[in-house]
Amino acid sequence: MSWSPEISSSESSFFETLSAMFTSTFNQTATSQLTLTAPLGPPTEAPSDKLNALGLETGVALLHDHVNYVRLNPIVTDCHVVTADSDEGRKLNVPKVLAEFAGTPGASSAASPINGESYGTNLSGWTHYSVTDSLPHPFGLPGTTVLRYVIALRDEPDGLESLVAAAGGVMIHGGIKVVRAAEGRDGMDGFRERGEKKLWLQEWAEVRCWVGTGWYVSKTMRESHDEAHERFRAWWEKELRSRMGN
Repeated sequence: MSWSPEISSSESSFFETLSAMFTSTFNQTATSQLTLTAPLGPPTEAPSDKLNALGLETGVALLHDHVNYVRLNPIVTDCHVVTADSDEGRKLNVPKVLAEFAGTPGASSAASPINGESYGTNLSGWTHYSVTDSLPHPFGLPGTTVLRYVIALRDEPDGLESLVAAAGGVMIHGGIKVVRAAEGRDGMDGFRERGEKKLWLQEWAEVRCWVGTGWYVSKTMRESHDEAHERFRAWWEKELRSRMGN
């Protein structure tokens, strides 16, 4: 698995240029293969097509388990639902955050919005959560910093879409899904159109933050999401084996 950042900085007006001087805008993507650590044993005798279908169904179901999915991130210490109209929930205005990304040049270059919906053409289905992180100090200093912020998630047929509004002007529009595709980089979604089909966990994120903290945000996301992907694979394997009676 690898995270790949891309920086975008072009603006068209004086005020946008001034704002861009203090804003870091970048994309990160990550793809991990969902594999079993060992073959399924008796009594499992399912054909490969059935096993692949169940693996895909299981992966999507786990992504739709929002709280447990969010808690896979090693820096997350708490995640619980809040109402959108509560004092905390109002810190993340879904249409406003989506509009921010709609006006970000280059922000969508690394990934297409899930299901072809471009930046909130459908604003229904969002659930707000309060999340608490225990963040490592930058520059390797001892101790951690507690950060509490709001996210909004909504289910998609193959995964979920996410929004984050955190302290310091950090905003993230992203998504994660489970796909069955051939390994490679020829297709529009980063996979080959032909070849042996495998299961993949595919994640993308569009990030806006203060330019002075862009390096730290990118580093923290890369390291924490790498571990979250591995935790998801282990969770997926355990659930798949349970469903197969293995």
